[in-house]
Amino acid sequence: MTGTPLWRECQVRLNGRVVKLEARLAATAPEDDVDVQLWAQLFASARRWPEDGETTEDHILEADRMASREFLASCRGIEMKPSISTMNILAHCQTES
Repeated sequence: MTGTPLWRECQVRLNGRVVKLEARLAATAPEDDVDVQLWAQLFASARRWPEDGETTEDHILEADRMASREFLASCRGIEMKPSISTMNILAHCQTES
């Protein structure tokens, strides 16, 4: 018998399905609360003036958390690690379209 054995073809197809399911799960997985809080704090800091003299932790709004979740979801969508440079890439891509 020539060619690939049937069990090998089935294994290859099964591996392909597992990879697709893992990618779908990663794309829809909830963000880690620590990451959401960290980026929300960054967004809150950018929104506030340093002259206020108040801590950022006290002024994280739901809008900051939503922006953080959207940013983390966008990073997952383009398969890049959340960072300031990724934020710049995303901002540049949005202005292009």
